[in-house]
Amino acid sequence: MIERLGRPTFVGRQQVAISSSIGIAFAEGNGSTSEQILRNADLALYAAKKQGRNCWCVFDRELEASCEAA
Repeated sequence: MIERLGRPTFVGRQQVAISSSIGIAFAEGNGSTSEQILRNADLALYAAKKQGRNCWCVFDRELEASCEAA
């Protein structure tokens, strides 16, 4: 997805390209709520943004612990 989004395209006569950061979270069994999954994806997104442009990050418990410590 990041590679595809980064390909230049035309909007009218102007060539444009975008960059993206992606946070990924998976449901963990039957106990996951949509709010928890979105929160975890959001934490992963901010971790991806810290790495720079065009990065992605998958949520894990270590990521959650490092955010709580900050």
